[in-house]
Amino acid sequence: MNISDVIAGARMQGDGAAAPALQSGRALPIKAPGSKAAFGSNWDATAGLLTTHLGGEPTRDHIARWEAGLHAALAASAGAPLKILIDLAGYEVADVPWEVHREQREVFPRLLLALGLRPGYFNLIGATPAAGPGIRPRLVAVAHVHHDREKMAHHEAVLGTRNDRYFSDRAAALGWLRDLPARSIP
Repeated sequence: MNISDVIAGARMQGDGAAAPALQSGRALPIKAPGSKAAFGSNWDATAGLLTTHLGGEPTRDHIARWEAGLHAALAASAGAPLKILIDLAGYEVADVPWEVHREQREVFPRLLLALGLRPGYFNLIGATPAAGPGIRPRLVAVAHVHHDREKMAHHEAVLGTRNDRYFSDRAAALGWLRDLPARSIP
């Protein structure tokens, strides 16, 4: 799938590979054995919060396993309104092959569109995608975290919205998400 497919419509997919779908309350991330990659996802029903992390130097296999784990955590949410923390701290585009980065960067547009949110960074490329037909918005908010302060400050200023925000501090992102009421976006 390429970015054109993402813009054309929302589609979620997973390859069914073994994935680090974490139990509520278990720490993130999982270090991938024998590599510099770390990834994992967690659904916390009490907080209505799905947390996902990808860092280090993932391979295509790691991306597939991370995405499958993300979808497993999403399935555990059982259709409830949710907040998402996307933590890419420690992930650098320059550290991974372009095809791996391309796969990674297409995961969230598919997911967010399927949940009824138009990702703010589509403003950078002038795209106007719509969520798939019959999508019931249930995403309260999404917080994107990355260690590059300047990049995230720029993204927040240019792309941030009331329910799609950018942070360089994970604790600040979690605080913002936890302070939001657990309800679907209008």
